Amino acid sequence: MKIRLKILFFTFLLFFLQTGFLHESPSPITKVQVALVLDFSKSAEKTLEALSKNYWEIFNDFHADLPNVRLEVALVGYSKQSFGKKSHYVKLISNFNDAPDHAFEFLATTEIGSSVSENHVGEALQLAMSKLKWDKTSNVKKQIITIGNGPINGSYALAKKVIKKANNKNIQLNCLYVTYKKDDKNHGYWLKLAEMSGGVLKNMVPNYLNGSGSDFLTAVNDRKIIEENLYIKESYVPFGDIGIYQMANLRLIEERCEELGDRTLASRIEFKCSPYYQGKQNNWDLVERCVLLDEIGEPLRAKGVPAEMSELTDVELETALTVKWIERNGSASIVKSLAKANRKTLSEFPKQPLYKNDLGKTILAVIKKSGVQLH
Repeated sequence: MKIRLKILFFTFLLFFLQTGFLHESPSPITKVQVALVLDFSKSAEKTLEALSKNYWEIFNDFHADLPNVRLEVALVGYSKQSFGKKSHYVKLISNFNDAPDHAFEFLATTEIGSSVSENHVGEALQLAMSKLKWDKTSNVKKQIITIGNGPINGSYALAKKVIKKANNKNIQLNCLYVTYKKDDKNHGYWLKLAEMSGGVLKNMVPNYLNGSGSDFLTAVNDRKIIEENLYIKESYVPFGDIGIYQMANLRLIEERCEELGDRTLASRIEFKCSPYYQGKQNNWDLVERCVLLDEIGEPLRAKGVPAEMSELTDVELETALTVKWIERNGSASIVKSLAKANRKTLSEFPKQPLYKNDLGKTILAVIKKSGVQLH
């Protein structure tokens, strides 16, 4: 009896070690990669406007919920005549390792132009699979989100092949279908593609893509955020030709945001105050070189000090740049607190049905559906 009990005990212990103690818990997600495959045909005018308006909010809202998870967004376009017949009218606009500014600039400045009758979404998906820099590590969530509609029967066979390859690489396909009429013969094709990948298809109504804006309180906060941006701008001291080019480019992007409305400009400024942006730009900002990298004296001056600071001693220059650092970070802190207040106010609004949500919120909802927890 004792021998039998010992055997049972050791069998249980071995089972426990194999399934419990020695079982590796899954690694936490550190990165989410999302490829937006976007229709650039004439019928997609509202969609493009909506994505431009919601673009910075996608990053801000994602990182507000998951500050330790990096969001990388790539953009692939299809169905635009100027993308060229040779490339089947598809174009890689930005890759995962490109700055988010790159895709936004294209969205906010490109003309809709002429579209093509067959949208070649199969080729667009193939381009996304072959040309994008997909991360191969296990703690990265990867997905493709198509945004558009229309006929895909011509490239449907190719699209199905691409989806099978994507499944093997743990890349999920989700579809946002912009509906224009109740009976749409193309809808079933898109639904089948999403189902093949274990993803979802969400119908969106064009009238709601831009959302309903915000109430008076958030509008007031948006204006305050925009005013604080003047202090942030003043604190940047770009050096050399590259710095001057970067600064001009940033101002151009903000001008485009301003044209899209206060809400878009305010969310851009919030993004500009984020740790991602601050870290990304420290290779051209003289203030950060002095304060973060402890550069002073000749190494700093060699980069090109502005004329109004050229006569300062090393100590005076360091003091001036440190004051600018404090000024900018104080202003960035105000922007963050105002943006947080906006999120709190917006969360108290009655929840809309998903298909009536704006495009940014719907994209985040689809990311959440794939297992990335957004609260």
